[in-house]
Amino acid sequence: MANSLGIDTERLLLDAAALRRRQLCAAFLHGSARSWRVRRRIWPAAVAGVLIVALAIAALAVAAAFAAQQKIDDARRSQSIQWEVIDARRP
Repeated sequence: MANSLGIDTERLLLDAAALRRRQLCAAFLHGSARSWRVRRRIWPAAVAGVLIVALAIAALAVAAAFAAQQKIDDARRSQSIQWEVIDARRP
């Protein structure tokens, strides 16, 4: 039924009810956001964070391996120097 201005109030009411129903359905399906379009994407940030943590762990592992190898090299070097001293003392 249209009023004197040509506005169909029943149609507006039905459209508003349908819109509200769609919004509630979208909010139920997609979380507290009104719809999936305005939902913030967390996956790119999560993947970037995991990559940064993995790179940091890899860098620490490489640094620890390098330090361990340095200790091994120093121990071998000191042993070889000791043997050179012992060999030099022999007649």
